[in-house]
Amino acid sequence: MLELFGTPFELSLRILILLDVHGETPISLNRLTNLDFCCIHGGSCNVAINNLHGHMFNIYGELAANHAKMKEAISYLTLIGYARLTFSNSGFHYLITDEGHQFIHSLNDRYYYAYHEIAGIVKMEYGALSDDKLSEKIYAFSEHSLKGVNNG
Repeated sequence: MLELFGTPFELSLRILILLDVHGETPISLNRLTNLDFCCIHGGSCNVAINNLHGHMFNIYGELAANHAKMKEAISYLTLIGYARLTFSNSGFHYLITDEGHQFIHSLNDRYYYAYHEIAGIVKMEYGALSDDKLSEKIYAFSEHSLKGVNNG
């Protein structure tokens, strides 16, 4: 059986969902990584009842590991024309293209719908935070998760 969990392909699907949810708002790679973290750890980040990928003990460690994979995935999406790179005074950012919209809206899968719903909640809850403030929030969630393990 082909393993897709944690692959750049799976991450590229999640990136497309995030870009779709954020519409015309360009998003940096760091922010994409942080938003994805909040989506898959929705229970730990107070935006969902459960985490999409179950409970993990060192969720903050996963964030750093996923950054390189996210970079590979967004590069692939840009190469095939599903995302486009923009540049401004604040750095490099990504947007979904029409082709990316068409592809992501062709999906019919429970995971897609669950992730999309949580991505919308994450946008409402944390969309106004700066990238640095969002990173601080994630660190606090991770710290709280580790305390729960140590005290539980």
